Amino acid sequence: MTSPSELVNQLAGHGIALDIKDGQVRAKLPWPPSQAPPEARPLLAELKRHKQEVTAWLRGYVEELGNRYPVHPTRPRCMAAGHCCWVSETDCDLYPLLRDGRLSGLCRERTGALAD
Repeated sequence: MTSPSELVNQLAGHGIALDIKDGQVRAKLPWPPSQAPPEARPLLAELKRHKQEVTAWLRGYVEELGNRYPVHPTRPRCMAAGHCCWVSETDCDLYPLLRDGRLSGLCRERTGALAD
């Protein structure tokens, strides 16, 4: 399987936004399901097969080598500025930041990842 973050980014590249509703990830398609572009169909099938992993990633946990690592909220200062305000990559890890289902940059943390 593609990693959850890669799958989310690939889906976002096709305009597919993800949301968590009733504890499960849901795809918001920019077109009717019957009109999905051929290149998006395998990604949607992979999302369906790996809903639990993607849901866990979006909810703030990453599974690596059997360990769970929390993903902390975006710092309010960074969100207000619209970019990361920290100086170096050693301050904290980078996470994809999605706006309207599209990758809009990287943030050191990640509450805004599901913001529409």
